[in-house]
Amino acid sequence: MAKIGIQISSFKPLMTTAEGVMDVFTRTRQIGYETIQVQWVDPSVPDEAVKDALVKNNWDCLSTQEFYELYVPQIDKVIEQNLLWGSKDICISGIPKEYRTIEGIKQEIKEIKELLPKVMDKGLTLSFHPRKQEYDLWDGVTGTDWILENTPDEFRICLDIYHTEAAKQDTIALLKKYQGRIDMVHFKDDMYLEDGTRTLCPIGQGRIDWLPIIKAVNETGVKYALAEQEAWHKDPFQCMKESYDYMIANGIEK
Repeated sequence: MAKIGIQISSFKPLMTTAEGVMDVFTRTRQIGYETIQVQWVDPSVPDEAVKDALVKNNWDCLSTQEFYELYVPQIDKVIEQNLLWGSKDICISGIPKEYRTIEGIKQEIKEIKELLPKVMDKGLTLSFHPRKQEYDLWDGVTGTDWILENTPDEFRICLDIYHTEAAKQDTIALLKKYQGRIDMVHFKDDMYLEDGTRTLCPIGQGRIDWLPIIKAVNETGVKYALAEQEAWHKDPFQCMKESYDYMIANGIEK
């Protein structure tokens, strides 16, 4: 069974100071989450303060994540940061706007192949987070397939269920297609409020049919399912508790 975790980017507005980071890391840990993926801590917060919040709350730091164009140019610093925090994986998100052609995608593939041994030499894995637009087609092939079919299996994928569903992909088919390369998935849901406003919401309260997806996640050997919610219509800590409770009640392991 996949183990539950949290993508802490959900609390971006609250992580602008060392004190804010400590508060977020402490309160989410108290909900019951033990595994964390770190993203969108304000860059003004010292790396040592993030480490302190991780250590004091006994977090298992699974991964860090950032947009491809922000992580790749400073990969040496990113590696050092991950090692400091005890992270196991560097997750690069998306295909940058300037690479959204076949030649651009081929350039990204080349860069990934050059990055991979450098990251692995430090005992880390490198993974790719596709967004909705990474399922656009180039010569009849999605950007995600272009990248994954032309990189080694050691290059992992962090599948985001919200984005696969938004792109009208067959999420379960993708889980099976890339079985063995998916160490972690993001669980994120959305709904319409009474006034017609669309918003992200706790897992299980929105439009996504989670039960068959959870079954497939477990059957294909995904190791971690990370709750995520970057926008809220009520208290964010309550939202993440409701996601936690739903996931634990429906087949994700503590």
